[in-house]
Amino acid sequence: MKNSNDLPMPYVQRIFMRLHGRFGNAFFDKFRIGQLDLAGMDMGIENAKQAWSEGLAGLAAEQIKHGLTKQFDFPPSLDEFKQACLSAPPAHSFNIALPKPAIPEEKLEKNRKFLRMLANKIRRQDCDAKEIATQILADASEGIARTELEINFALNTLVGDKAMQEVHEYFDQPKGVA
Repeated sequence: MKNSNDLPMPYVQRIFMRLHGRFGNAFFDKFRIGQLDLAGMDMGIENAKQAWSEGLAGLAAEQIKHGLTKQFDFPPSLDEFKQACLSAPPAHSFNIALPKPAIPEEKLEKNRKFLRMLANKIRRQDCDAKEIATQILADASEGIARTELEINFALNTLVGDKAMQEVHEYFDQPKGVA
């Protein structure tokens, strides 16, 4: 029965050809029954390919490569080949979820306070975002500590994303960032 997790048949055929290259007809003879299907293929070999497709489902390419490099005294069965594949050392994976960087509660509270103030002022229309951004940058240039969130907001508001990126590339971190 064909399953979406089965190893694709072209891969199984390549595995069979590699093992045939190593063991000659002795590998195919393990499966050959001498009865041909309508396409002229040995039904035993075709059945074995389907079994290998199902049996190797879920294996990674590196595991299969490892299985192909293993030394066998005799042509391997599906179970022997799969065991060789599974003996591969774990691949180095860099897609491990890292914990979020710890942000001090004081900095989080400053950011929350700034966002609440900004939302309230804009909602009441006391001033526009450009006025607030201008004041933030003026404070930072005077050495008054402003949070990174405030500086990023100001730069984005006044000069846009592209210019902000250029500023960050030029300076490691703007002066006055808390």
